[in-house]
Amino acid sequence: MFLNNLKNFLAKNSVKKLLSDTKHTYSDGYIKKVGLIVDETEGLQKQNILDLLVKHNIDVKNITVLRFKKSINTTEKLSTDLFCYNDIDWFGNFKKASITDFIAQPFDMLINYFEIEKTPLMHVALQSKAKFKVGFSSVDHRLNQIIIRSNPANYTIFVTELFKYLKILNKI
Repeated sequence: MFLNNLKNFLAKNSVKKLLSDTKHTYSDGYIKKVGLIVDETEGLQKQNILDLLVKHNIDVKNITVLRFKKSINTTEKLSTDLFCYNDIDWFGNFKKASITDFIAQPFDMLINYFEIEKTPLMHVALQSKAKFKVGFSSVDHRLNQIIIRSNPANYTIFVTELFKYLKILNKI
């Protein structure tokens, strides 16, 4: 218990340092490749969000999903798009290759679909090479370029508002 708290404390310090060094880059291009980080600990389901993204003309082949759960059981261990607290080390580095691959991808847009600031989620979002980041208003404002005030359970409103703003910004 003590070691887990110490590990979480060190990882949080790493996130704070990354947040203070955050510089947003703005791209002029259209949104084609999308990354999606979903916190399934809160009961959110990725499939509903994926269906709405596809409905808004984002090709399903161009969407990469990374899911987070507080703990993973043995049947879920083989899933490459799922990670938990155990997949992050003491200094905020990720142990799974699928997470580092997700971070290295140059997404046109990264959707941070989580409302509670959890260290692993924040770390992935901050280290991501995405050109444009979108998320909820309850998360630190330095993380995202577009902040949408919505309830995560109501994914329809979130995606509708997102595409409304993307159209205004001439991203779609």
